[in-house]
Amino acid sequence: NEPGSKNPNNYTGSIVIPATITVDDVTCNVTAIGKKAFRSSTITSISLPEGLMSIGEEAICKTNITEITVPNSVTTLEQYAIGQNSQLKTIHIGESGGGSTWGNWVFWRSSGGYDVYMVCDIMPTLPDEYTFDDSHASKIYVKSELVDTYKADQWWGQHTILPFGTEYIDFTVDGIKYTQTADDEVSLTYAKS
Repeated sequence: NEPGSKNPNNYTGSIVIPATITVDDVTCNVTAIGKKAFRSSTITSISLPEGLMSIGEEAICKTNITEITVPNSVTTLEQYAIGQNSQLKTIHIGESGGGSTWGNWVFWRSSGGYDVYMVCDIMPTLPDEYTFDDSHASKIYVKSELVDTYKADQWWGQHTILPFGTEYIDFTVDGIKYTQTADDEVSLTYAKS
């Protein structure tokens, strides 16, 4: 049965997913995390192995993780795969992220942005504007030669796109939040109504 209110998910603490497991003297590669595997658990961290190819729908959804690295080998991220994690701050996307298939709302949550580090050589195509957060407050760090490509995209461009190695700040003036987006530019990120 899938985890849910009638079938609670009891995983807790730090989880390390091995690259292989042995069952009855047969060694098997771990290639996927199934639908809702860790949904609504109290895990605080999860380590994913190289060789993992797919993260299923809501697989790591509604947990207490603060950072996640999607391995280079992952090519499929299903709907809400790592969504609604209110404590999540940092996301690292591996080299194959550019060729991966992303479902709707993969990292979505209603507010608060992430620091996202994209090491892929090709910009992934996002299915909609809600991949990360409704507030579009995420900072996306990409290879310098891809900055303009990301900024020009209708969905990626709604976030702050920065080259790797750039450390700009967020600040508030008169109740209005800003993010520095270049040495001489800022972007309004939130205004009280």
